Amino acid sequence: MAYFHESDMQVHIIENNEKNQIKGGLIHQIQPGLNENLWIATNYGIESLDLTNHQFSTVLERSEKFGVTNFFIENNNVWFISDGGLHKAIWNGKTLILQKDKYTNILPLIKFSKIKSFNNNIML
Repeated sequence: MAYFHESDMQVHIIENNEKNQIKGGLIHQIQPGLNENLWIATNYGIESLDLTNHQFSTVLERSEKFGVTNFFIENNNVWFISDGGLHKAIWNGKTLILQKDKYTNILPLIKFSKIKSFNNNIML
């Protein structure tokens, strides 16, 4: 894995080993997080990459079945989409603490494994 950093205009290679790798196998979003690291929304949750030491950590763990598809940061609040609902978490300086605020059934939960075939450009 590698990333490009604008401040020094260089590509940085991250050496992966079994202890230092992203847990999610599917990345949905990458953006700067509250701890000045990169936050990565994956099928595992929200993970963090420390750009100073190239270490990964988990900021918010979710079921691998649902993961986190998107997140939005508002002060110390983080709103994220998971399992077809909008959830709220609060940053405590190290991890995100899930709140009871959850807005369910606002988004359809789509399981692509149920798509069988294409017929005239229509998914069946």
